[in-house]
Amino acid sequence: MSERSLRSLTGLVALVLLLGGCANVADMEMADRAMAAGSADEAAKHYRTLAKFGVPEAQIKLADYLVERGQWQAAEQWYLAAEKSGDNRAWGRLGQLYQRHAQGRLTVAEAAARQFEQAAALGDDSVADNLLELYLDFPSLPRYAGLGPLIEQRMNRGDAGSRYLLVRYYQFNGQEQARRKDIVRLCREALDVVYDCYPLLADLFERYPDLGQPADLQQHMQARWQQQQLEASDAWKFARWFIASERTTPQPQISMQLLKMIDQEYPRALSLEADLMRKNPALGNTAELLSVLQRGREQGSAEAEYMTGLIYFEGRLVAADPKMAEQHLLEASDEVPQAHFYLGRMYRLGYLGRANPQKAVQHYLLAGRRGSAKAYFELSRYFLDGVGIGRNMTYAYGFAQLSSEAGYQRATTLLHEISGGISGDIVVEGQKVAEREKQAMQTSVLLQTANGGQE
Repeated sequence: MSERSLRSLTGLVALVLLLGGCANVADMEMADRAMAAGSADEAAKHYRTLAKFGVPEAQIKLADYLVERGQWQAAEQWYLAAEKSGDNRAWGRLGQLYQRHAQGRLTVAEAAARQFEQAAALGDDSVADNLLELYLDFPSLPRYAGLGPLIEQRMNRGDAGSRYLLVRYYQFNGQEQARRKDIVRLCREALDVVYDCYPLLADLFERYPDLGQPADLQQHMQARWQQQQLEASDAWKFARWFIASERTTPQPQISMQLLKMIDQEYPRALSLEADLMRKNPALGNTAELLSVLQRGREQGSAEAEYMTGLIYFEGRLVAADPKMAEQHLLEASDEVPQAHFYLGRMYRLGYLGRANPQKAVQHYLLAGRRGSAKAYFELSRYFLDGVGIGRNMTYAYGFAQLSSEAGYQRATTLLHEISGGISGDIVVEGQKVAEREKQAMQTSVLLQTANGGQE
């Protein structure tokens, strides 16, 4: 249905309502203005009235409103109504709703795929991304034969981002090696609009040096930065990529150059610069490292506070200073969960003069609840050894189980050791400890998200 036809139908509905004596006539333009002004509930009243009279645009916008409020079943009904009314956009919208709630359920994924395929058949090439993501999540789904041409259709109308989508399509089909030259060409063309092409190309260049050099990508980023066409966060992510733990050939020099490029505007870069200097002395001496961290702290960087505390805790680059370490780690702890781990270790080992078991357990728990499997391992050892704290095999088992489930290998070994020397009753109680702690972890994650916690 054309926009002109929709507007005509909207006017007809308004006329019908007026003749029927309705004082508050529903109006699409009024509803859109209310939505743009932030009065979503007021807009929804108009959309609902028009939707009941079969206006497809109103049905879709009402469904979108309901999705945002978590009323998915009601939204589904209005998307279906819009499909019946002839608005082709509804097929993709309903597919996205199903995809969002598939959560491992193949039948829901199949319903989403049917929606996307129908949308594609009706000319909606925006669903290509959705189909590809769906196939990646559910490899057993039958492939839509038109996905490749759908992506090419987007490319032909000048969508630069679709070049990266075609790259992912090649990868999905196991064609990365055979198509590597095409992939390089496509990603080079999409670099200015798709960040993910940077690490993808760098990885290809490391494996196939004849295709290019990672340093070329660094220079491309620097040129875009000078032209004010690059987000600092993208340079920061790429700097981290060059030193990621899974890299076989880390390149801290390139990482440092990217970080220095953005550190005036992006305080997080300063703490990563300091960490690079700490691990690679050739990149900067201790005085330079401390100067960088001071700049970070002055700009309010919690990560710089954490790094400063860690340096005073380790005592390798500067003289160990437990009080300074405690001060900076506490300052960082609201935003940097790992600070709690080191605080727990300090209090457990008595770095401040004498051990403080209560504070040690408190900070280990805070670290564990915010993702540190190693903190739960340390708690398990703490209760197992019983040094400075009462020995408790129930807690030792429960925390070892949590750490093991999170993938910490030493905890798995420890769990087997503990299991061999305790009764079945203690195992059951330990499992209860682990379950209670999982609930506390979930609460902690929700609170951190609500407070805008950083990764």
